Amino acid sequence: MHYLEATAAADPNHPFALRPLAHLYALSILEHGPLASRAQGGLEASRNVWVLGNAAYMFQSQYNQTLQRGTPNPRAAELAERYFLRAKALDPNLDRRAILPQIEPQGITRARQVELQAQRDWQARAEEAIGKIRRLPVDAFPELPSAVAGVLRARKCGVPQLSAGAPRNVIRGEFFAKGEVGWAVLCSVNNSTALLAFRNGHDTNPDTLTTSEDRSYLQGLDGDIIGYSHEITGADRDFIMRHYRAYGGPEPPPIDHRGIDDAFLGKASITWYFHSGKWLRLSGAD
Repeated sequence: MHYLEATAAADPNHPFALRPLAHLYALSILEHGPLASRAQGGLEASRNVWVLGNAAYMFQSQYNQTLQRGTPNPRAAELAERYFLRAKALDPNLDRRAILPQIEPQGITRARQVELQAQRDWQARAEEAIGKIRRLPVDAFPELPSAVAGVLRARKCGVPQLSAGAPRNVIRGEFFAKGEVGWAVLCSVNNSTALLAFRNGHDTNPDTLTTSEDRSYLQGLDGDIIGYSHEITGADRDFIMRHYRAYGGPEPPPIDHRGIDDAFLGKASITWYFHSGKWLRLSGAD
């Protein structure tokens, strides 16, 4: 604020200082921040039509935003009018419509109604889509060891599937330690899915890495189709390090076995990696 004020004082027509100064004044006043008192004093003392006019525009813009959200801030509208009149006293040719753009309340109401109806339509379609998620029985995966399959049957697991394609979400790999082959499975019960990790083929007490509502993995696919998009895959050292270098996040520990990439397809994923007795959340796809 100090340097913008100094620039405006040195050049009252500076093209890159007046608007930022006016906006900073306006936002500081509305947000009641530490600069609010100074901003109020600076704006009251200003005799620069561009500072006053741009401040009025910012106040009006903030009012319009609150109006669109359904929580109008009358103080912003009052300040917009006050500083517009101050600016117009300096330049009678100022265009009120350009500096104080108005929003039609009826238009806002119509837009909000359309938005609410679209949300209701999506929710109705999502509820229908949840019931249509393909969940395969444990017997559809004959490769599972009998102990692992027994746990899944006892929990009444169905293995949720993508809208199309071969069976998935049952994977085999060294997820706990190098040389120890285990399994990871998505287990869906009552429209909620747990990611289970079995240390080996004899493990009857799997780790639950995370649990989520099946609706959390619905998204629009082709056309008006809503489909389920949750998939787990094995993640090797190259995958883990490549995604860490690309997206940052927690630094991976020394990697000597595989992780489990837990993905919302087309959106993002996290990679689970077992280290020192606990599961770490590492960067996946962004």
